[in-house]
Amino acid sequence: MKQNILEHAICSLAYLIALSFSLCDEVFKLLIISRMEKSSFTATVGKFFCNFNRKEETKKCQNEQAIKSVDADDFEQFLLREYECPVCINYAVPPIFMCICSHIICVTCWQKCPTCPTCRTEKSPSRAFALEKIYPLLTFPCKYNSCPFVGKDGTTVEHQLNCDYMPLRCPFDENFNCHWLGPYREAKDHLAKHHSDNVYFDSSATLVNRRFRESVENRFLMVFYAYGNIFRFKWEYSLLKPVVKFTIRNLGCRQSDISNYTYEVKFTNNSLRRLKSIRMAGDIPSIADNETREFNALLSELLYTFSKKNNTLTYTVSIHRNPPKDHV
Repeated sequence: MKQNILEHAICSLAYLIALSFSLCDEVFKLLIISRMEKSSFTATVGKFFCNFNRKEETKKCQNEQAIKSVDADDFEQFLLREYECPVCINYAVPPIFMCICSHIICVTCWQKCPTCPTCRTEKSPSRAFALEKIYPLLTFPCKYNSCPFVGKDGTTVEHQLNCDYMPLRCPFDENFNCHWLGPYREAKDHLAKHHSDNVYFDSSATLVNRRFRESVENRFLMVFYAYGNIFRFKWEYSLLKPVVKFTIRNLGCRQSDISNYTYEVKFTNNSLRRLKSIRMAGDIPSIADNETREFNALLSELLYTFSKKNNTLTYTVSIHRNPPKDHV
């Protein structure tokens, strides 16, 4: 009787230990084997855990030998793979979130994905503090192709905001069906070679809209290359609608100062007895902003007074760079 109670207690203890090592199936197999061989379950479990300990020690020695045989660079590359987000394939930066099964995901994709992209389990508010702890010690490369930059402790993230290798699609992709896609550092040469008639390599230009009052529909696109950034200026006008609308966007890769620019559009008519002008100005948003919501509009009839007898409307578009905040 006492022996049965003891074996039952040992069986329960073995189950709990096995549960922590995910070895439940093995313990149940041992229970069946011990009954079939009419041997003591206590002895059978004892042999099993002795063998298990030997296997774990062997694995530990093999892992230690493998680590010793790997040089520092290879080991760092091994660690960097642990930071790869399974969705965007970019390296995750702190805060690094994970699911309930400890699969990591970067903070951007964590906000977008309803479940873990690896195992489809629910997301967890827990963070991978171990990875966050050693993050400042590792060297991360820039995510853009051909860029040689590497840095530590967030310098790579800061660099990527202004990287000259950031991919950019041609600003005339829709209007001129241009499918060019390349690093930002090559965009200026592409614009000069293929779209020189529609690009101003200056911060200001005087534009002429011919037959302004006669056109049923009028729209065009111009690009300004100024201050090392690319600005896209769109103009749309239709007789079916009583407004003229235009948008200007910063397409440049200089994300660190992308909000430091303002525009000015000025309509002037010198042919009138008294000089008249309309001036519109404001901050230039980035391409990431909603372009349809952020357009600027003027009543068509208001601009009719600025068009000449030949229905030509002349206006000036200027882009200004704001001074640093320390100097304001």
